Amino acid sequence: MLMWVTGNKATELVMGMQDVRKTETGLIRILTDNHLRVFESKDSDKVWDGVFALGDAADIDGNSLPTTAEVAVQKAKYLVKFFISRSKTKFSVPASMLFTYTEKQLVSYIGSRDGIIAGRGDREGWTGRSAWLAWRSGSVMWTRSWRNRIVILLTWILNWILGKEIAKM
Repeated sequence: MLMWVTGNKATELVMGMQDVRKTETGLIRILTDNHLRVFESKDSDKVWDGVFALGDAADIDGNSLPTTAEVAVQKAKYLVKFFISRSKTKFSVPASMLFTYTEKQLVSYIGSRDGIIAGRGDREGWTGRSAWLAWRSGSVMWTRSWRNRIVILLTWILNWILGKEIAKM
């Protein structure tokens, strides 16, 4: 069973679960191990066989992560690899295959052809026109369809010609 529960508050589903370990403070979330397997109960280190959880209502015990789509997507990609690996090894769990979260660079447009790129780790961030250009190029590259990429580029060209933003998000 796989549980993917989203939302920024504890859901009735999570609150009603009696036989799983959950956080005790803050947002109530289901606790998992580093393989995203759900712990059986509050006082047990055993996990439910074949029960996994991800999303806003699930967190790794001892490694609290933000409730963002980025975290959920990385967990989902991990589980795909995990399930494929498990199917090839007759359902044994590779001990070295633990979930690890990798924070992406935070990029923001703040108007007037100015942007901010936050630093990560010991790397310093930057601001200004170069950050704005990086944000723009990232917007095109991260967009999945060619149609949307063309629409973004055409919108930018019209903004440049008309001198103002014609589309607000």
